[in-house]
Amino acid sequence: MRAPFVQLLVLPALTVLAACGGSNAASSAAAPAPKAPAVASAAPKAFEYAPSTSQYRFTSATKGQQSMMDQSQDFETSAMRLVSITVARATGDTMSLGIVLDSVSVLGPMGIAQAGTDKLAGAKFSAKVSPTGKVYSASGPSEAELPMAAALTDEMGRTLPRIKVNLALGAIWTDTLSDKPKQNGMSLDRQIISRFTVAGDSTVGGEAAWKITRESTTSATGTGAAQGQNVVIESTGTGKGVILISKRGVLLGGESEEQSVAKVTVTANSMEIGIKSTTATKVLKVK
Repeated sequence: MRAPFVQLLVLPALTVLAACGGSNAASSAAAPAPKAPAVASAAPKAFEYAPSTSQYRFTSATKGQQSMMDQSQDFETSAMRLVSITVARATGDTMSLGIVLDSVSVLGPMGIAQAGTDKLAGAKFSAKVSPTGKVYSASGPSEAELPMAAALTDEMGRTLPRIKVNLALGAIWTDTLSDKPKQNGMSLDRQIISRFTVAGDSTVGGEAAWKITRESTTSATGTGAAQGQNVVIESTGTGKGVILISKRGVLLGGESEEQSVAKVTVTANSMEIGIKSTTATKVLKVK
């Protein structure tokens, strides 16, 4: 049997810590002058996503190797998604997201287009989030309407990185995401622990932005059916990446590299299949 391909997509939430300083006072040589009251520097403005309409291109390329019964086979896959996202203010503490999958293409290990992905073009999703990106709810096509799109609903709701407090240069924070994605006919229990650092300023298309770096570890276990065989999967991974967010509150893009090691066990005969892979992903704001 062919080993199932496992790709764990990381969509982290963000938490940011900020600090502010003070100022000094002057004195006179003739007589001590009263100290001027200390003037605290202005606190950074609280981060909020700005209302906007944008289109993004998500591209990923995976290279890996699967091994079974002392034999190994290399594989490559690739994917592209063009996504339009409208961010609008719904109420004082709620933003609405309107998300459309404009186009999707996925090439499998043999360079063959993945069956059913052509039906995803035009799929629509919506989400209610806080001004900092915390997801309140997400909705999309039902399982009966379009199963492949229904499996993407939670992921689409987390398109905007979550920012908990003010962004500031040098801020470091960690975040944990626990979810239950369905991939390749398998239901997974996944945990991603990420460490973020506001590494500096950047400019994208003439717009001032924050450059945020990420390091993460991932673990996942699950069960399901692959090519008619019941299987159990165990996977671990590491990742690193960069996220660019404009200082006015618009996601501008990013890139990441994720490495994973998985063991798939066929329950009928306890046969083990090893899968190692590296996935490079880029997100580009095209308009």
